[in-house]
Amino acid sequence: MTAREMIARVKEAYPSTLPDSAILALLQEAEARLCAEDPLRIACEWLPVNGEGRVELPAGVRPYMVQQVDGLPLALTPGTGRACKSSDGVFLPAGRRAERARVVYRRPPPTLAPESELTLDDGYAGCYLYYALAKLELWRGNIGGYNNYSALLESLTGQYTRAAVQTLSGSRQRFESEV
Repeated sequence: MTAREMIARVKEAYPSTLPDSAILALLQEAEARLCAEDPLRIACEWLPVNGEGRVELPAGVRPYMVQQVDGLPLALTPGTGRACKSSDGVFLPAGRRAERARVVYRRPPPTLAPESELTLDDGYAGCYLYYALAKLELWRGNIGGYNNYSALLESLTGQYTRAAVQTLSGSRQRFESEV
């Protein structure tokens, strides 16, 4: 489903004079939130480390998206046995400098344009609809409507997360059985 099709669904479910660009902005917010929580968007790579111990992150990946570096605990301040992540980047501790580090991070959400395909497949496209409708109800000041759509959104995202985790578990079991 494209963003334009979802905009039409939102307008159908919630008659309003909002321009398409405002609804697209809501869908972009939804895309960022859903991608941030999506277990299928977690990546694990060996990334280069510069001479100062700073991990060279891929384009678009910010330090807050990093979840783990070489199995070390992450901290906001440098220390022994801890990787440090700050707005300046992600750094290995002085005693563990290497040329490459194994980094687990969340992939950044794609840029959503009107003709873009939504990241979640059609079975979970309702997540975008419920997010937009919840925000519209909140803007209107209807807390009851907001709570209803938020509950539907949480239920559907929970179903998606469980399905994604099962997919990952199945892939891991197939990989281990083949090895």
